[in-house]
Amino acid sequence: MSDAVDTDDVNEKYESYAMLAKENNETEKKLSNIKRALSELRGEIAVTTKDGSIALDISAHAYWRSATRLEKLAMESMTIFRDLFRIENPTDSLILPSNLEVFLYKMLTRARKDGRISPQPSKGGTSTEYHYFVEIDEWSDDNNRLQFVGIVERNVLKTVYFNWI
Repeated sequence: MSDAVDTDDVNEKYESYAMLAKENNETEKKLSNIKRALSELRGEIAVTTKDGSIALDISAHAYWRSATRLEKLAMESMTIFRDLFRIENPTDSLILPSNLEVFLYKMLTRARKDGRISPQPSKGGTSTEYHYFVEIDEWSDDNNRLQFVGIVERNVLKTVYFNWI
């Protein structure tokens, strides 16, 4: 038996290794720049809108409510099921926490752009909470419209509701 090494094969693999290391380094730099820009935008938004109406964080309760309600809705609608559990590309599944976070921010952004925000006195009575409303047309049908309701207080999305209307 020979322990000879195919140098061409090793060289090719090493070249691939070097290229991937370079790509990884560039990706990490890009990600650092995105995180820095995100942090700067967060600071600008917090300073600009001192009323606490824009969600910059999402509470654990809002995540839990969203995920559990979406799970139930997925059992009622094949369209929601397909978006929630992307079988063909699992990393795009809405049920993943990072994708759910982006989805929630998109819903709030959409409501804000459409002017569908209603300030309400907070249940605690010391501040104002902002109710965001969005009809999710892609998940609605002729008989039922699905409405997203997000409640923001002190820049935190406190809770989320999905209601058939």
